[in-house]
Amino acid sequence: MGRYSKVSTERGKGRPRKSLARKTKRGVRSPGGRDSRAADHPVAALKRQLKDAAQQDKATSEVLRIISRSTGDLRPVFATILANAVQVCDANNGVINRWDGNALHLIATHKMPPEFTDLRTRSPYRPNQHSPSGRMLATRTFVHIRDLAKDQSYARRNPPTVAAVEIAGVRTTLAVPMFKENELVGSLTVGRTEVRPFTAKQIELVQNFAAKAVIAIENARLVYELQESLEQQTAVSDVLQVITGSPGNLRPVFDAVLENARRLCDAEFGNIYRWDGDALNLVAWRNTPPAFAEYRQRAPFRPSPTSLVGRMLKTKSVVHVADAAVNRDYSERTDPSLVAAIELGGVRTYVAVPMLKEGELIGAFTLFRQEVRPFTNRQIALITSFANQVSIAIENARLAHELRESLQQQAAAADVLKVISRSTFDLQTVLDRLAELVTKLCDAELAAIHRQEGMNYRVIAICGGPPNFREIQDSVPLEPGRGTVIGRAVLERKPVHVADVLADPDYLLKEAQQRLGYRTVLGVPLMREGRPIGVIALLRLTVRPFTEKQIKLVQSFADQAVIAIENTRLLSELRQRTDELGRSVAELQRERNNKLMNLEAMVAAISHEVKQPLAGIAADGGAALRFLRHVPPNLKEARLGLENMIKGSLLAGQVFDNIRALFGKSTQNHLPVSVNELTLSVLQMLRDELKDHCIETHTAMSSELPLVAGHWGQLQEVFINLIRNAIEAMATVKGDRLLQVRAERYGSDAVVVMVEDSGPGIDPKQLDSIFDAFVTTKPDGMGLGLAICRTIIERHGGQLSALPAHSQGSIFRIVLPADHASGARSKGYSWARNRRSKASSL
Repeated sequence: MGRYSKVSTERGKGRPRKSLARKTKRGVRSPGGRDSRAADHPVAALKRQLKDAAQQDKATSEVLRIISRSTGDLRPVFATILANAVQVCDANNGVINRWDGNALHLIATHKMPPEFTDLRTRSPYRPNQHSPSGRMLATRTFVHIRDLAKDQSYARRNPPTVAAVEIAGVRTTLAVPMFKENELVGSLTVGRTEVRPFTAKQIELVQNFAAKAVIAIENARLVYELQESLEQQTAVSDVLQVITGSPGNLRPVFDAVLENARRLCDAEFGNIYRWDGDALNLVAWRNTPPAFAEYRQRAPFRPSPTSLVGRMLKTKSVVHVADAAVNRDYSERTDPSLVAAIELGGVRTYVAVPMLKEGELIGAFTLFRQEVRPFTNRQIALITSFANQVSIAIENARLAHELRESLQQQAAAADVLKVISRSTFDLQTVLDRLAELVTKLCDAELAAIHRQEGMNYRVIAICGGPPNFREIQDSVPLEPGRGTVIGRAVLERKPVHVADVLADPDYLLKEAQQRLGYRTVLGVPLMREGRPIGVIALLRLTVRPFTEKQIKLVQSFADQAVIAIENTRLLSELRQRTDELGRSVAELQRERNNKLMNLEAMVAAISHEVKQPLAGIAADGGAALRFLRHVPPNLKEARLGLENMIKGSLLAGQVFDNIRALFGKSTQNHLPVSVNELTLSVLQMLRDELKDHCIETHTAMSSELPLVAGHWGQLQEVFINLIRNAIEAMATVKGDRLLQVRAERYGSDAVVVMVEDSGPGIDPKQLDSIFDAFVTTKPDGMGLGLAICRTIIERHGGQLSALPAHSQGSIFRIVLPADHASGARSKGYSWARNRRSKASSL
């Protein structure tokens, strides 16, 4: 079972405080079992403690209630925290400060003079090492000053200390740091106007209130981040709607992105630039000062390689400048663009984000502030997201433009469009048809379409010629160069027309020309984004040059071939991505199946619960053997050991039955169960373990508890695990070890059972996760015990929770619904059933 995490707890010098007096058959007894004739002052002390505890509980409840109702406004929360902290700790005033990394800013006060509040609000406290807060920051713990007027910080006339003493009248002060995950977020300070130090209990209470203030701050942060996230999502959605609503028109997209980015990131103005390979060109701006906008429009922006924006262009990464005015490029006036930004645009803080397409720079997105106020990481991430959206819009516009051009080209070659439209992305059919059409329409005898493969260009479609035309084409290596028409077209990236290859001194394919007999050759490259990916070659067997019209027609066919090839490529990529998606889905399905298999593995792992009864069987068997070796044999003790072995074996079998029942959905084995009988049977079963660990056991059971409906074995397993956890938790306690088990009504239709130990308690950070599966603090633990216990209780319609005990230790609380159908009640057990188990050996 999962062991409790251990936390250090201050203990008093005297004995631990005992439980309240209980009624017994002999009358009222003291907490330690002494007669009520004890002196009256302990009773009065207990009453005061009860009163203080009630007041503290009320204050805590009020603070938690106001925190739970807060929607992000911390002012009422801090006011409530301060008021309760001052009242409970018998102080006169208090303040809460927020730490921003450099100074403590006053954010809330209670019963402080307005003059002091105004002074501290105007002047954030930047503490030095001699001030109380400086000592608090240096030691990262609370600072308690008996008399502030006699403190060295007052003697040195530290302004905040002087204000506290002379304006607010503070004498005794207590400053407690507020931490979130070991990071300072502020401080809570309470003061008295007389010299009267705070007690250790009051210091602890102030620390608790400081912790609640941290919770409130964190809640407000989460609410703010949620609101900010919703605003960002709304802005992103608006931009996407603009992008989809204006295909090819970038102006509305630029305006929407700039406005949303400027508003959400709290910037004064912003610009968008396009990169042309040599300079940045201003294409859109929002709220930019006219003089600065005019300067940027006057000429392309060519930042020097050593400037900040120049480094952004070189590294293609974000540039964030906190204060442009302290940059050497400005002070030495080596960067005219930066000088113009500062002097014409009033720029102080700015961020520049590159806009990329497949790793290549296509522009830049910039936001500016006219004061020194750096952007946060979240704001920079949002700006980067907007820059990516602009890149998408630019790419969409480019694709739309290319599509329009493609449609215009297709309109000029209607026959080819029909072929493409009817081919359903069958590239070979399209290319074969293109070769056929171009041969026919341009009055050629031979046609071949070549596609780049590495450094060579291989024929992929032919028309006309002898049967061995393809074979001849494949046998000739065609590389970029002057020796062939195809190589020359690739090299020059434009149509190459040779009227007579025999008259061309650079032409080298003499053998191929002799075998095919061609004389006039036209080569038109297939260009994609300025790069040749193939060539269409037309051949005539006589010297008969092609006309300009025919050359343009071939160029049109070449463009159609590029479109067909590009469509096929896109389709191939789409299919590839679809296949990848299918593989991802299959992988997710496999992962899901693995998780289901892990569930079976977890059930198998739970069987480790049987190790405990088996260990008991082994111990009882060993004890029985030792008693049998006595002279004469101690048959009574041996028999007892054998009986315990039988009980252990039955318990082991019951564990498996409980596991089987736990992972089944049936509730047919649920019967009326007496919580009192179940509790006492478990204590009886574990009596030897309790005795061996010198644990005193107190039980308090109401005599009129209703029965609950449940599986006896499963509920028994829960009680055993919780009590054994309590035994393990108290194993390191050197003083008294006390186990308290209480059962009473919970409302009108439920029963609550509380198992309380006097161990070191549970780390508050683990209270939320202690019932999660595989969470454990044991070196050899599996972290399944408490998770299974909660599952069992929830299967019974109940609740299992953990909370710290009032003095020390932990309380595990089980709430089970009453079985109204049975109409019966548990057997009566008095409130005063107590027994002590002391250490002994077999």
